Amino acid sequence: MKLNKSRAAKAVGITRATLDRHIKENKLSIEKNGRGHVVIDVSELERVYDKVDIDTVSNNVQIKQNNTKDTVSYDAVVKVKDELIEHLTKEIERERKRTESVQERLDDEQKERRRATEQLTALLTDQREKKRGFWSRLLGR
Repeated sequence: MKLNKSRAAKAVGITRATLDRHIKENKLSIEKNGRGHVVIDVSELERVYDKVDIDTVSNNVQIKQNNTKDTVSYDAVVKVKDELIEHLTKEIERERKRTESVQERLDDEQKERRRATEQLTALLTDQREKKRGFWSRLLGR
C-alpha cells in the first residue's frame, strides 16, 4: 500500500515537516505516482519508523476509479492488514532464526573459551604425579 505524504506522516505519528526533512536527508525512499505526486510505501515507513498505525490511515484511504472517489471497502482493508500481518510474521521468523544463529555462535565461543581456560589452568598448575618415597612405596601408603 502506498500513502501520500500527509497520510504517511499521520500513520507514523510525526509531522509532515519532519517527514519532508527525512525525505530530504534521504532517510526515507519515495516514489512518484502517475501524476508526479510523492507516495511512500508502507513497508518503507516500517523500515524507517518501525511502527506504522494503518488504522489511523485506513479509515480515510480513498482510491480513484474512473474519475470517481470510492471509499476502500472493509474487505480491502482487511486484506491489507492480513498482508501486513503475514509480512511481519515472516520478519519475526527471520529475526528469530538470526537470533538463534547468533546464540549458537556465542555458545560455541563460550565452549571454546572454557576449553582454552582449562588447558591454560592445566599448564599453569603442576599436574605431575608426586613421587612417593622409599618407605611409602614399601609400606604401601
